[in-house]
Amino acid sequence: MIELLSWQNKNGVMGVYIMEISIKTSELAKVVGLSGQRVGQILSEQKHQVVKYGNANFVEPMAAREYLESRGFKYRHAILSMFNSKGGVGKSTIAVLVAIAAAQHGAKVLLVDLDQQANSTIALGHEDEDSASMYEIYSEEATIQECIVNVAKNIDLLPSSMNMTFLDRAISQKNENIGSLIKDELSEVEYDYDLIILDLPPALNTVVASSILASDEIIIPTTSGKFAEKGVNVAMDEIKNLSRKFKVDEPQVSIVFNKYDRRKSSCREYLTKLLESYKDYLNTTYLGTSTVMENVQDKDVDFLLKCKKSDEKEDVYILTREILGINDFFVNEEI
Repeated sequence: MIELLSWQNKNGVMGVYIMEISIKTSELAKVVGLSGQRVGQILSEQKHQVVKYGNANFVEPMAAREYLESRGFKYRHAILSMFNSKGGVGKSTIAVLVAIAAAQHGAKVLLVDLDQQANSTIALGHEDEDSASMYEIYSEEATIQECIVNVAKNIDLLPSSMNMTFLDRAISQKNENIGSLIKDELSEVEYDYDLIILDLPPALNTVVASSILASDEIIIPTTSGKFAEKGVNVAMDEIKNLSRKFKVDEPQVSIVFNKYDRRKSSCREYLTKLLESYKDYLNTTYLGTSTVMENVQDKDVDFLLKCKKSDEKEDVYILTREILGINDFFVNEEI
């Protein structure tokens, strides 16, 4: 389900990696409480192309969107940040997987890579080291529209590069109002998308602070291990302190346990600590540890795109549907 095509941004920069995004009709059936066969019939009646691949039927994102909207669902506009002051927690992996899964469910997604390590950028197949980033936008060397590249149906990317290393210093030297800086830079395209995902660096700086203040929702990925709890504590304190300092409402915060393995005592013990300290913030979906999750950084996301069932796919879909508001809408519809 990966197709190599060519893309070109408005600066004429070329690449050769575009994912063929589609979703199984059986996954849409889970959402609305019908059989996969019945959903396929309805989509065909709505004049959408239903493609058989292996033993499953697939439709493109626009078909999924029109079907869910025909059931009364409305896509939200939201800015979501992936943030933890501790590195190595799978922040970029989750950002990429949520972007793909949201697109599969019909959402229009922009992933903004604000981490100079550029893990999200690379995972989405964009490896042009000279790409314009948020640094060039802030420096007025390029517009945000010129920097955004399309990497798949319903997924656009604002890539990162090593120039992002200089963004924090440039903002500090100009003594900018960080309360609205990132929000203002995104304002020209904000309503072109249902979901804007900000992949933040593991740091406490002006870029991170401004991104937190621009966010409607923040996911704090965490894993068991040394300094794990400290990383969550620092992230939570930063969110609360910034909201208090700038007199704004706190964004919705969700802590996501990543690389969870119930067989390991370290994971069970850490889960107990999270439940004791952050029960109201801890997401009930835990993302497991597996080779397929680790391979995301090598541009391997086939487990989301192909027929095969997996616990990893199910977990990512549940988390993504929660972010989009799909779960709540259709549960309430049944009630």
